[in-house]
Amino acid sequence: MARETLVRAAWVLPIASPPIQDGGVLVRDGRIVAVGSFEDLRASAGQAVVENLGQAIVLPGLVNAHTHLSLTALSSPIPGGIPLLRWLATVTGEARAMSEDEVRRSVKEGLEASWRAGTMALGEITTRAEGVTEIAALPRFSS
Repeated sequence: MARETLVRAAWVLPIASPPIQDGGVLVRDGRIVAVGSFEDLRASAGQAVVENLGQAIVLPGLVNAHTHLSLTALSSPIPGGIPLLRWLATVTGEARAMSEDEVRRSVKEGLEASWRAGTMALGEITTRAEGVTEIAALPRFSS
């Protein structure tokens, strides 16, 4: 028997159609099967467990197509307002000085911050292999 959950929120923003006040998202076995008004979905959802998020807004996960997670936790602040090539040299110098453990910790921090902000997919740009292994090791970010 399929496991169903009906998620209710003050607003559901499907993106491809107008926002839905008092909306719902019907999830079956971990997959979204319907989006609409809570009342309409409730009438057709049968035995679905209702999870009421209250005044929340439900929207699709965000995508960050260009990240540098290994730079999340650089030890010293990178100055602003300087010429681009000097800025790049400063960033790459700081990045080169990071140990493997610092890179791993930085990637973990960046992944967690992305997750908390609603980012469900990201495109990582890195030159540090230890950062890639950290991404692959986290269950919610790997396939």
